[in-house]
Amino acid sequence: LCLWIFTLPLLLLPEMGFWVVPAIACISWVLFGIQELGLQIENPFESILKLDILEGMNQQSVDETLSLAGDYAEIALREDGEL
Repeated sequence: LCLWIFTLPLLLLPEMGFWVVPAIACISWVLFGIQELGLQIENPFESILKLDILEGMNQQSVDETLSLAGDYAEIALREDGEL
């Protein structure tokens, strides 16, 4: 893509004159934008979705739930007289 963008002004200059500068700027912006979107879609879990934060929150919630479940199990065993 970079090679094509660099050689495009050489082909358009005889036909467009100095209007080639804004034309190349717009074409480059569009094509490099499409390429960047493709890269983000290709691997969304590193750049767009912050799964590390969600994973930490879920782990904390599971740990709290397990600690509470352990406390309730001890209370239930004491009430049954098995401890």
